[in-house]
Amino acid sequence: MKMLTKYLCCLLLWFGGFSAFAQVTVPDLRCISVDGTEVTLDWVISSDPLGEFTRYEVLLSIGGAAFTNVANLNNRLQNTFTHTSANFDPSKDYRYYIQAQYNDGAIKTTTPSNTLSPIIPNLTVNGNVSGLLTWNNIHTPTLPSSANIYEIDRRFIGMPPIWNNAIANANVGIESFRDTVARCDDEIFYKVRLGDASGCESVSAVVKEALLKSSGPAPMTFNSISVNKDNGNTELTWDKHPEPETVGYYVFYVDANGQEIIIDTVSENTLMFQDLNAQRPANLASQCYRIAAVDSCGKTQGSGTTHCTMHLNRTFDPCEGEVSLTWTPYIGWLNGVKNYEIYYSINGDPFELAGMVSGTDTNFTISNILAINTYAFYITAFESGGGAVSNSNLLGTRFQVVDKPQFIRLRSASIVDTGLVAVSCFVDRKAKFKHIELFRGHSRSGSFKKLKNYVPNNATDSFITIYDSVGLGGQLGAFYVAIVIDECDKPIVKSDTIRTIYLNANGDKFAFETELDWSPLILSDSTLELLPIYYAYYGINGELQSDYFLRTRRVEATTHMFDGDAIYSDEFCYQIEVIQDPTRFYPKSDTSYSNLECFVFEPEFEVPTAFTPNDDGINEEWKPEIIYGETGKYELNIYDRWGKIIFTTKDPNEGWDGSAEGGDAPLGSYIYKFTLNTFRESAIERSGEFILLR
Repeated sequence: MKMLTKYLCCLLLWFGGFSAFAQVTVPDLRCISVDGTEVTLDWVISSDPLGEFTRYEVLLSIGGAAFTNVANLNNRLQNTFTHTSANFDPSKDYRYYIQAQYNDGAIKTTTPSNTLSPIIPNLTVNGNVSGLLTWNNIHTPTLPSSANIYEIDRRFIGMPPIWNNAIANANVGIESFRDTVARCDDEIFYKVRLGDASGCESVSAVVKEALLKSSGPAPMTFNSISVNKDNGNTELTWDKHPEPETVGYYVFYVDANGQEIIIDTVSENTLMFQDLNAQRPANLASQCYRIAAVDSCGKTQGSGTTHCTMHLNRTFDPCEGEVSLTWTPYIGWLNGVKNYEIYYSINGDPFELAGMVSGTDTNFTISNILAINTYAFYITAFESGGGAVSNSNLLGTRFQVVDKPQFIRLRSASIVDTGLVAVSCFVDRKAKFKHIELFRGHSRSGSFKKLKNYVPNNATDSFITIYDSVGLGGQLGAFYVAIVIDECDKPIVKSDTIRTIYLNANGDKFAFETELDWSPLILSDSTLELLPIYYAYYGINGELQSDYFLRTRRVEATTHMFDGDAIYSDEFCYQIEVIQDPTRFYPKSDTSYSNLECFVFEPEFEVPTAFTPNDDGINEEWKPEIIYGETGKYELNIYDRWGKIIFTTKDPNEGWDGSAEGGDAPLGSYIYKFTLNTFRESAIERSGEFILLR
């Protein structure tokens, strides 16, 4: 009985201690929302480990008055409450908190939750343009569980009302947003939302203001209008209209009678327009435009200054080789044109500045125009007192000279030797010319150096061979270009680029194999109709064999074995022959050659250090192995240790079998000495020791 009493006493003490720290917790009020005149609260429920909860009490203060109980909620698991009789008035100060009542032997209440105020937005508008939206936070300082941003919703008059959610965000702590949306004769509505980590959301009261009619934005004009050089269309650019009620722009085309024709309407954020209509080609004539800003009522105060593109024309003097450029002035800038810059390009290269004239000049002359080149020109105008620029249309042309040769085509450059290359040409002889200039370079892109002026022997032969007698030296990969020069010493027509067939041959001394590769022809005369045929030839001692070892139309590299010739020669030679069939652009067959590529190997010797003539079929005789040596002039002597010759031969294929004086030579060291001549007639002598084993 004493033990039971002691146990009950300890149990009561334990429960008493537990109740001291396990009471009902404070409900955590997180969100407050307004819907018309009703207010909704959301909270994190109280914990109640001992079952002591009795109710939640919701308390409200309006306009600074004392807090009064507006609801008692008996369900501890309830986490939301809508105060339907709140009669919410955004002009008054509403404040809410909740607390929990519990009974642990006596009726008690928890401490109050955070006090929250509804979000009340305020809005200012300017005519038909929305303005500044401000609001309060639900709690100061910001609840730790609140989101970092507010989301702003917006709508206009409509049935049913359709909200555009999250049109903008604002950081917590800023509590403001400036809107520039414009509507005519409408009403604009906003509400603000703030999320919470618990999943609830605070929603503000709705604020609205009327958007009124306006007289329309003031007249405006372009920064500049310009011709797009790539497609010839007119590009119009302008600054955003400063009046916030602007919702778009009318773009007008101004015809030859000065009449405005509206061609498009674009939004207020569009600041560039490209006129794609082929009926208004800026590459053929100057084109004029105006622009006007419009508000959401469709009101405008009209367009401003007319802007007109420059239109560039040219005339060509073939005798002087000069192009005269003239253009219509740029129209539209208040202070006029400061200056014009003239740009040109040759053969598609980057444009360069040719010169500059004042804003009152509209002509410029470019000299040294060559008929072999293709030219392009355009003009850039610069605003006086401003930073705007405008480009004219692009003029691209090639100036043809009548009664001149129309073509010169190069077919091949055949290497006769390192000091002579034969260049095959096909030239138009229907018109006279003075001579042909031949140029040579060592890359396709240049630079090219003039070699000679060539005057054909007669006035009728269209197929010409021009010889380059300026030595190639070690640069066998050469490129050639030819230009026809007229009687006025002006270039008329330029040929295609050709190159020599440069052969590179690398022999492997010990694999008896040569790797060959060569530069293919540059097929600029449509020989793709029938690819050229490459023939590879081989020979020794400077003499090529009559038969080729490779015939191909597509391969430009190969290998060749010369192991069978290594005992007959130390020099190995290769050459490529190319045959091109007639084509419609070069109606004659043509044969050309690469460089003759030869290489010479010094003799190689492999001398055994020992041998075993013991009749096992392995290493039974001793002899030097020789390649790339003239073995026809060969002598081998073997001496014993006392210097006596015990073996001699002049046959490089004969070796010593280890015998001497009719029997086996004794084991030990022996001395060898052999001599031979190279294929270049120089003598080589080698000597040393080796060992006989059995």
